[in-house]
Amino acid sequence: MIIENTQGITQIIYKTKTKNYCPIGKDWYTSNIQVQIVPDKTIPDYIDLDKFVAEQISQKEMIIENVIDALYSHISTEYAPKSLTVEIKVDDATHSEVIVTKGGTPNEKQ
Repeated sequence: MIIENTQGITQIIYKTKTKNYCPIGKDWYTSNIQVQIVPDKTIPDYIDLDKFVAEQISQKEMIIENVIDALYSHISTEYAPKSLTVEIKVDDATHSEVIVTKGGTPNEKQ
């Protein structure tokens, strides 16, 4: 569901976690996800975001960068925010702790 931003919300921080299988490290890891949304005309339904994460990302074989890209693409397409940043912190993988970020103005031509 898309909700009109009649309240003039200027920032949303959405946090969630997923478990994913890394095909490179051949092991499961936890994505600690933080999404910063600067909404424009609409704001997300958090239940719909949770459903997308559960059905399209969680428990899938994906590297960290693909998790970020999937969530970033979904939010930018569905909600057309002014600005969007998706950050994932992973501290239980077969490699060192990493924080990976994708951010920008989704509707701007690059």
